[in-house]
Amino acid sequence: MLVSCRKLLTTLLQAQKWPFQPSRNMRLVQFQAPHLLGPHLGLESGNGGGVINLNTFDPTLPKTMMEFLEQGEATLSVARRALAAQLPVLPRSEVTFLAPVTRPDKVVCVGMNYVDHCKEQNVPVPKEPIIFSKFASSIVGPYDEVILPPESQEVDWEVELAVVIGKKGKRIKATDAMAHVAGFTVAHDVSARDWQMRRNGKQWLLGKTFDTFCPLGPALVTTDSIADPHNLKICCRVNGEVVQSSNTNQMVFKTEELIAWVSQFVTLYPGDVILTGTPPGVGVFRKPPVFLKEPDLERKKDRVGTGVWATTEVPRVPPPPRPPSHPHPNPHPQEKQTTSKPAVVRSWAGSCREPGSYQSPTPYPTGPTKEPKGLCPDQGLPQANMKSISCLIINSPPTISKHRWEL
Repeated sequence: MLVSCRKLLTTLLQAQKWPFQPSRNMRLVQFQAPHLLGPHLGLESGNGGGVINLNTFDPTLPKTMMEFLEQGEATLSVARRALAAQLPVLPRSEVTFLAPVTRPDKVVCVGMNYVDHCKEQNVPVPKEPIIFSKFASSIVGPYDEVILPPESQEVDWEVELAVVIGKKGKRIKATDAMAHVAGFTVAHDVSARDWQMRRNGKQWLLGKTFDTFCPLGPALVTTDSIADPHNLKICCRVNGEVVQSSNTNQMVFKTEELIAWVSQFVTLYPGDVILTGTPPGVGVFRKPPVFLKEPDLERKKDRVGTGVWATTEVPRVPPPPRPPSHPHPNPHPQEKQTTSKPAVVRSWAGSCREPGSYQSPTPYPTGPTKEPKGLCPDQGLPQANMKSISCLIINSPPTISKHRWEL
């Protein structure tokens, strides 16, 4: 009888074609859509799936992740109810994903935190965490463009697992640390090696914090959705070639230790991001060294988050022209003067100034949008660029995970 009921329920679900099946995975996202004003909060229906609008489910919910996390368990319980409800799903092609967290109080980074990364440099494993930071202005969304600045010729890749803080804390004990974590996302610690290693007195900050040097997302996967964050496969592909491949079990200092260490010095606030270090395979330690060039593409694909970012080179600024000898600013008024413009890079995350005051850099068109021609069916990228697609993968091994990941 029980088997018959299950078959009947399965048949009914298939007949109704429910757009979203309840899942144990809580994948929180920030997104925009043509018919919505400003950023909204949503749930990604599995890795690579559509988006449920949480603000439609409960209009009282905040529309930014920072405010959502600050309200703690009250807002998370609403998201759990939405996860279990039958709700319409916005197709992925109709939304623009923002970084899951924009404008956090701080972005904390950890250097040399993988055993195998230390081996590739032929340096000893650190006895205590090596901490540096990025400015929040370096954060961009998972599909935004990364600018190759004219000041650097040595821009490098670094795939990382990122921790997002959900609860304020100071001098947090390692045994209590996970209670302060909202979840995990995937990050890229883009690095200008010349500025990190030779310029600016060899202080790392400037080489790490150029605008767009911290792609995040798209999803913030809550801690109860990941069986073991320290047993995840982490891999990066550049132009189709695997350049980084390791496992988070190679971390020297685990998440709990990092939170306990950092919170000795600074108070951690909801929304703060901790980049936990990168595995071996970065470009600077290759022989000869290899660096990103336009139009390299990074495709980040994992069960924590999936994203694509393209490198865009900004023209070097020419020296200012000499003053004209003619007294008139334009000696030939009938001739229209033209000026060259630098490359314009789309940066949704950079438009979030304060919660509730979001302004889109370009107005959305009215009416339904049409899918551009010449796109590949899987990646949604122009076919002409398919040769330069690259991937970043963080996978939870099926034999380790206690729950089923959705792709």
